[in-house]
Amino acid sequence: MKVQDGGPIKTFGWQLAKAVVAAIVVVVYSRSMGAYGRGALSILLLNLQLVLMVSELFAGGALANLLSTYPPKRILPSAWLFLLLVLVLGYVIGWFGYVLPNQGNLPLDFDHPNIINLNLLFFQGLFLGSLGIQYNLYQVNGWIQQRNKLQLTLEVLKLLGIALCFEAMYGFLFPRMDAVELSRQSAIPIPADQTQHYVSGFNETAVLWILVYASGLVCLISLGVILKQRGAAMNAHNNNFAENNNLADNHHLADNNSIWPPKELFTSGFMSQIGHILLFLLYRLPLWWMAAEFGNAEAGVLANALLMADTLWIFGNSFGTILHSRMLRWGPRKAKFGKLLSLYVLFSGLGTLFALVVAWLVPTSVYVWVFGSTFTNLKETFALISPAVLFLGLSAPIGHFLHAQNRFISLIFTYGIALLVLLVGWKAIDQYLFYCTNPQDLMSRIMCYVQSYLGKLMMVNLAFFVLFLCNYLQVRKEIKWEGISLLVRRLLKRTLAK
Repeated sequence: MKVQDGGPIKTFGWQLAKAVVAAIVVVVYSRSMGAYGRGALSILLLNLQLVLMVSELFAGGALANLLSTYPPKRILPSAWLFLLLVLVLGYVIGWFGYVLPNQGNLPLDFDHPNIINLNLLFFQGLFLGSLGIQYNLYQVNGWIQQRNKLQLTLEVLKLLGIALCFEAMYGFLFPRMDAVELSRQSAIPIPADQTQHYVSGFNETAVLWILVYASGLVCLISLGVILKQRGAAMNAHNNNFAENNNLADNHHLADNNSIWPPKELFTSGFMSQIGHILLFLLYRLPLWWMAAEFGNAEAGVLANALLMADTLWIFGNSFGTILHSRMLRWGPRKAKFGKLLSLYVLFSGLGTLFALVVAWLVPTSVYVWVFGSTFTNLKETFALISPAVLFLGLSAPIGHFLHAQNRFISLIFTYGIALLVLLVGWKAIDQYLFYCTNPQDLMSRIMCYVQSYLGKLMMVNLAFFVLFLCNYLQVRKEIKWEGISLLVRRLLKRTLAK
């Protein structure tokens, strides 16, 4: 069978290119906004991401699986409708939970900064949610490279938006009176953990405008790609997306003419997304905790550490994405996919470990030079969560393997146990420090601060180890290590012979 997805190597190359451009975007954000602004932006986007996760409770997590069985007309309308309903609900919650409590002395009109942020978050959610739905079509049809190109385009458009924003602020190419005056405001007092650009206007609102513009354009481009692929498939296969799973009414369907959503939309989709939400909470709860307990500046540092981790997870995500797509299109071949899984876990683990070692060897001064002086403890924070990065890199291909087999209960169990370990560990640390800390002693309070910071990050590592262990136990009978063991033994034999 001809491979349409380009294979894991090509996908890794695209993911690497996207990661490099995304890293440049993060560096610009960090240097321009400082740790405080970076943390404030991260919390806003984190809340939006949680809303989008809820919007995928019906169908979202299992959308690719369902599209491999049912025609899009029975799946996509419900997915888009539920996305819109959840975004409206999130907007109402944001109004009462974000706008009104932070109204200040400003009148509630369309120029209020919090209302502007809320409106921008709504449209950003609409565009990102639509892209998420569309990407499932790419996944099930094997259009992995087209999706990779769109993801890279999104990051490039963010860079272009940043350039346009600074041009509007400072007028480098087309000077204007207000831009010239703004560029001369060198006497503006700059609070700790902030920057000149942040207090001059490159803040959360400016970045949200950039994100909305970039995601909106990519969403339109993606729709064009899908319509083009659909038209080509209809012409080639007589109005039926038959061969090679092209957007597809090709799936041994009964009642193809029905437009009503199947019951699996609410069962499989719900179960799948519960697992995704649990995983999301597992690796994003620390950011909320950091902001609540230590402030936006420390949250900004942790946000960059987590984004570095996201970059390193391209190994596991690349191999896992290809494995998932092939399992959906090729059907159950347990022996074949067991061997592929073992190979992908090995490559993902080695690649992640190599990237971690490189990150550890980079001097702290380089991180400060790249991200700015407000991120002096970024390397230490990243080093503290490095074990979690490795464990998730090993777990990612297994998670995709289980997801492609619709083993959602297994994933919920695995993610739930890991999240429970994290929460129980945090609670235990809080109880220990509550009884062992003297609030009247300055040194005792300092030690409490350090122990809480270090201890809770160590619990993150333990939770991700539990995640990997549970995932591995789920597939220990299906994963095939024989070929890899033979290869390792031959390499060792040759090495020792020399």
